Amino acid sequence: MDWVVFLALALGCLLPACVVQKADTGGSEQTTTEPSGPAASATESGSSEGTGPSVPPSTGEATSMGETTGTTAEPLTTTADSQSSTSGGVQHMVCEVPFPEPAPPLPPINFGPDARPRFDDWTDLDCGSLTAVACGRPEDPPCNGICLRGTAEGPGVCTFADIDIWCDGEGEAIGYGEGTCWACSPSEARALACCEFPEGFDCRDWPYPSDGPPGSICARHEDCEPGLVCGAHRGEGYGICQCPGLVAEDVAPPQSCFQQ
Repeated sequence: MDWVVFLALALGCLLPACVVQKADTGGSEQTTTEPSGPAASATESGSSEGTGPSVPPSTGEATSMGETTGTTAEPLTTTADSQSSTSGGVQHMVCEVPFPEPAPPLPPINFGPDARPRFDDWTDLDCGSLTAVACGRPEDPPCNGICLRGTAEGPGVCTFADIDIWCDGEGEAIGYGEGTCWACSPSEARALACCEFPEGFDCRDWPYPSDGPPGSICARHEDCEPGLVCGAHRGEGYGICQCPGLVAEDVAPPQSCFQQ
């Protein structure tokens, strides 16, 4: 009887209920090496950044060949271009081009020991001690030279026939003919005109306040009206206010300035 019970127990242990079910502890729940939670997030972040070399972030803007040599599409400007002879100064109403930038060099100017141009020497003379001779009025003696008049029918000063019209560098000049004429002339002739009948003559004291019209005497650009330059002419020793770009041989008073 005892062996029957023993056999029955042995057979019962062969049933599934007596077999240790490893699946309950590891069969149905597979073991994983992937962590979860904050540690998993940190691990995933680290692994994704370590999969390859670091690449700088892109700006989203493509770089063209032109952008590697400059920041704009405008053509480069050379020094010569930026110093063009007509680069944008004040333009006088009678001129075709504006004042040059940089300013052109001045013509040869004859200055006295007091650093004033010689054409201003007339201001040092005494009106009562002048030896120049007036002309053009009924009471005036005949002029054996050329009578330089301030106005067409007004009185003038007599300059001898050997007048140095174009000057040879002494710089003594007179402006007359209501600002349209100029000529070399002794300082006494200009002093006489300005002392007795200044109308139409240039009787300004130098330096001039930027009021010289075309054809007026000058020693610096600032002596001329804005937009004009103090430039060369056929004579020497002083300059003449003129439009920029003129040729010296073309700068001369009109013939009417010497008609009697």
